[in-house]
Amino acid sequence: MVAISMGSGASGGRIPLRIITGTSVCDGHDAAIGIMRRVMQAEGAEVIHLGHNRGSEEFAMAAIQEDAHAIAITSYQGGAVGQFQHVRDTQSQLHPTKAGQSVSSNT
Repeated sequence: MVAISMGSGASGGRIPLRIITGTSVCDGHDAAIGIMRRVMQAEGAEVIHLGHNRGSEEFAMAAIQEDAHAIAITSYQGGAVGQFQHVRDTQSQLHPTKAGQSVSSNT
């Protein structure tokens, strides 16, 4: 496995990725994102886990406040796809220069 990092920095030439994780509902995916969170942390990423039952605005605000490189949302039956668009729209409204730079999907 390759360490999750980018660029060069003071810590061995690597800057850890900062990733926001969470689920939009409380279903089996809250366990899955917990596993993914641990994998990302084991590979050197800084993970800010919001837990379950989180809305788009919470993800957008956390990404802005934490200066995150990525957001990982999971939900039942592909609901994260629509939520990602809403997160991007919310980020655009709250912080236009950051929106859409690092949004990825985990369904």
